Formats: sequence, C-alpha cells, structure tokens
Amino acid sequence: MPAKLAWLESVPGGAPLISTMIRYICYPPEDANIATRWLRSRWGLHSTLHLAKEEMTRIADDTWDDEVWGAPYPTSLSEPRPKLFFLFGEHDDWIPSGPRDELIAARGRPNRSEVARHEWRATMEIERTGIPHDFAVRHGKPVAVKVAEWIEKILEEDGTAL
Repeated sequence: MPAKLAWLESVPGGAPLISTMIRYICYPPEDANIATRWLRSRWGLHSTLHLAKEEMTRIADDTWDDEVWGAPYPTSLSEPRPKLFFLFGEHDDWIPSGPRDELIAARGRPNRSEVARHEWRATMEIERTGIPHDFAVRHGKPVAVKVAEWIEKILEEDGTAL
C-alpha cells in the first residue's frame, strides 16, 4: 500500500469495517469479500481511488475524434473504425439522464426510421428493466445476453460466423 494510505492499515478493525461498508452498499457476501481483499491489497485502495478520481474528472469531456466515434465518410486509416455499443441504465446514479440523453442525441443512432442513413454512429440503448449501474454484481447474465446480440450483429455485418 502506498505510504499516503498506509494509515488505513492501522485503523482498528479495518478489514471488518471495510467488509461491512461494502456489504452495506448491497454487495452479496462473496463479492464483498472479494472487494475487501482487493481494497486491502498493496495497491488496491490507491488504484481504486485514483481510477475514481480519473473517471470523475474526465467523464464529462468528449475527447474522441471522428476516427473513434465514426463519421459518414470513409476512414483514411488502414483499419476500419471501431463499432461502439453503449448500454445505459434508465435510472443510473452515475450518469444523470440529461447528459446521457445529450450524448445519445449527439453521438448515437437516431430512431429506427433513420438508422440506414446514420449506421456509422454508435449503438446506444437505454436499458429499461431496472438493471443498476453495478450490473456485474447481480445482473451479469441479462447484460451478457445483450452483449452477445451486439457481437452477433458485428459478426453478421463482417460476414464472419460464430
């Protein structure tokens, strides 16, 4: 653990405290134990805090160019542009609906009637069955099914079979 955070090791009952906090935010016991072990590992807490800070600072900035987002004209690069797929929660505590809807309007494909004209844009969907932001904790299977559909779509478009 970095020196700046070493004091956390000296907190009496630190591990049970961290584990209890993680369980309190509704992680199942096995996941809470994994998260606790990660946070108590040498760089776990430091890395987690650093990544959280990085996400909070950068998440509002749209810094990708047309080679990433896509464009109606062919790429000048030797590789094709990536195909982007986003799945947003309907009520996500990490991205408010306003900025999410602005991103979808600016970068996502429009309604189904105009898809052909904008097929180069990112696929962005709002998940409406209540799956939370931390879907991997309890809702991994339905999200995996959605991702599998997207992968099948990419393979079909590229003429590749599973």
